[in-house]
Amino acid sequence: APTFRLSVERPELIYEVRPKDNAKVSNQISDWIDQNYPSSSGIVYCFSCKDAEELADQINSKGVSALPYHA
Repeated sequence: APTFRLSVERPELIYEVRPKDNAKVSNQISDWIDQNYPSSSGIVYCFSCKDAEELADQINSKGVSALPYHA
């Protein structure tokens, strides 16, 4: 079988770690997306499947299109 080796460098991706206030996290995320990436896609990492589902529901209610994904 062929072996492919590539760099982990992905210049088209932007990684960012942001501080959060747990009481206002869905507001912080939806506001940040609206201000910085209103017509782009991205991934928000969560600690659990339940957290991903709840956050997607919360930011959807604020007008930001979101779907939870967990594997």
